Amino acid sequence: MRFFSRSAFVIAALATISACSSDGDDEPTPPTTIDDGTGDGTDAGTDGSDEGEDTDPSDDDSGSPDSGDDEGDGGTGGGDTDAGNEDGGGKPFNPAEECDALDDASLTSTVTLDGDCYYVTGDVTAEGKVTIEPGVSVYLDDKATLYFKKGLIANGTDSAKIRFLAADAAKPFGTVKVEEVSSVQYVEFKGGGVDAEAMFDFNMYGTSDPVTASHLVFDDGHGTSCFRLSGPAYGTVNVEDLTFTGCSGTTYTLSVDPEMLKYLTAENDYGTSPKLLVPGFTVYEALTFKDMGVRYIIKGGLTVRGGDLTVEPGVEIQVDSMNFLELSPQPSSANYWFRAVGTENKPIVFKAGPGGKWRGLKITSGKSQFEYVTIDGAKDTGSGDPAANFTVDGGGVGNITNSTLSNSDGYGLFKKSNGTLNASNNTFINNKLGDELRN
Repeated sequence: MRFFSRSAFVIAALATISACSSDGDDEPTPPTTIDDGTGDGTDAGTDGSDEGEDTDPSDDDSGSPDSGDDEGDGGTGGGDTDAGNEDGGGKPFNPAEECDALDDASLTSTVTLDGDCYYVTGDVTAEGKVTIEPGVSVYLDDKATLYFKKGLIANGTDSAKIRFLAADAAKPFGTVKVEEVSSVQYVEFKGGGVDAEAMFDFNMYGTSDPVTASHLVFDDGHGTSCFRLSGPAYGTVNVEDLTFTGCSGTTYTLSVDPEMLKYLTAENDYGTSPKLLVPGFTVYEALTFKDMGVRYIIKGGLTVRGGDLTVEPGVEIQVDSMNFLELSPQPSSANYWFRAVGTENKPIVFKAGPGGKWRGLKITSGKSQFEYVTIDGAKDTGSGDPAANFTVDGGGVGNITNSTLSNSDGYGLFKKSNGTLNASNNTFINNKLGDELRN
């Protein structure tokens, strides 16, 4: 069956009336071409766009006087769930109008999100475990947050990724936060992080079940960081294939608790000039700073008590507070090591962070081995021990060679009375009170 647009019927009717009113001697009126509904709806006068031919004022599609729902009148497209794109009739996609709303009331129990798209405004908390099917897009309004309190299963695929996006690219959302047992795979986060610790906050603190965060893409980040990984977690943790393509607008590329650093690898794509924030804690396990092409920035004092503290060749660590980076074994008799062994081509660097102040490295019991290391810029606290780039205390043993100690407010090396210091072939530059102090 073929359908005609309303305007086509009007034209046909007028043509018929004109033909009937002619006398037999008149030249026959040429037949009027009628839109049969099979065209693309772009012909002038047949798509309902001419003012004066609108026979259905209630139609409002794309602002067209007669957009209608008849075939062939240039109807709008549909199914576009990418914010900022226009539909087939030129109407911008509006998540607030075209997506299902997510609010606290809709997330009070276990639920599966399997629609095309969802829209979040304000701060929404899911009190039940949530599953999101592949291909789903979730749009978050200006500064909106979405908190999955009881876990999230969001496993997209390479061809059907799950997306968390800003509803308006000019108005970044806050954060997507996940706790408890979760699996997040093939997911894109774009346009968030404003007024938040991270665009995606993956908090696995205390979790003993397996958790996964893999094949994640972070773009157009704002605020403190694109990705925060919190712990410790006590089950199997899989973190891999992370790609940071647009995190230059954040203070740090990612933020990772010390106990979770072991799950990161150099295979992730950390982007250009990446900065990895490590919050200062007392850590009761071994800790390794891997050479992953990132600059580590420790915010606060970091003390390792439960194992070796290891820094790989080529790593740069900045301490951004008036604190030490310290090995202090517990118990003090434990044979733990602070090892920072660089090479001539890949030295290790310890220095102050963006705030410009730190207290240097410290060994309080335990042992250390430093080679091809630069330690720079320890500051004086104004009380207690003098400033030093490297301090050995509490029965600790410091071994340092082929290294550079520079720009301390006090000394390059400081050995307290109950420490042991073995130093050779080192370079001292601009340390205000001298190269060494041995009590």
